[in-house]
Amino acid sequence: MPSHFHSKHPLTTPPPHRIFWIQLIVTGAIFPFVVLVLPETRPPIVLAKKSQRLNKHHGRESKAAKQPDMTLGELVNEAAVRPLQMLATEPALAFMTLLSSFAFGLVFISTQSAGAYVFPETFHFSEPHAGIVQLAIFIGEIIGAVARVGQNELYWRSHKINEVQPGTPIPEARLPLSIFGSFIGLTGGLFLYGWTSQEDFHWIVPAVGLAFVGFGIMVVVQAVSNYITDSYASLAASAMAAVSLGENIFAAWLPLSTERMYHDLGFPWASSTLGFLAFVLSFAPVALLLTGHRVREKSRRIE
Repeated sequence: MPSHFHSKHPLTTPPPHRIFWIQLIVTGAIFPFVVLVLPETRPPIVLAKKSQRLNKHHGRESKAAKQPDMTLGELVNEAAVRPLQMLATEPALAFMTLLSSFAFGLVFISTQSAGAYVFPETFHFSEPHAGIVQLAIFIGEIIGAVARVGQNELYWRSHKINEVQPGTPIPEARLPLSIFGSFIGLTGGLFLYGWTSQEDFHWIVPAVGLAFVGFGIMVVVQAVSNYITDSYASLAASAMAAVSLGENIFAAWLPLSTERMYHDLGFPWASSTLGFLAFVLSFAPVALLLTGHRVREKSRRIE
């Protein structure tokens, strides 16, 4: 390993509060672009606005304008209660939320384990250099984002074989890449990362494992988001609220186990434990790919 990775005088890292200021600046810079440039894509809102424009053009009063405002109770029900009800009564939503939440949590537990424990303790990296290795996850995510382009093309072509709703893409066509990403990316990447986190291996090998994990995270989270949005259509906002709830819970709580898990179990078995969980959850998109059309037919909420 290059000697400069063993710096006796490690570079100072930014104080925690400075990191939050950086995040605030970036968010503030992006916010105007999101509000002013990105178009509305939720179908009910798009259709309502189109209806208002047509009514105004033909001199008719829009029916949407006559609808009373929602009460506080109705707002609470739509924003908080309905997502929880759907999470408890929709098996497809529940299992895909669990998979996406686990993948989302891996972003934080993987970066924390790599930067704070594995590379400093096993390969004797200084803290700044250990942080740089975390870029492997980012590189994997970029590769996953590029791979999603081919997956989207497969999805749009699925309208040719949709016998239930001819001309409409099949929601399950969103899932094939996520199966590969879950089994090979998440599961395989975690095992590779865990069992090569030893001095017998070159540091680049566990870094490659992290890249696999990053790839899996990207394709799984995106596939779940797209599949849930396609399946629940007009209730997509509530369904995605349920998914976001799970993702934020895992993002907040999963990293809290990092230090205890990696020191009590050891680096190989700590990552392997996560790998076994990833392996079990990887069967969720497989089951939906095979039986998703029947699940959607039986659901009262899936359209």
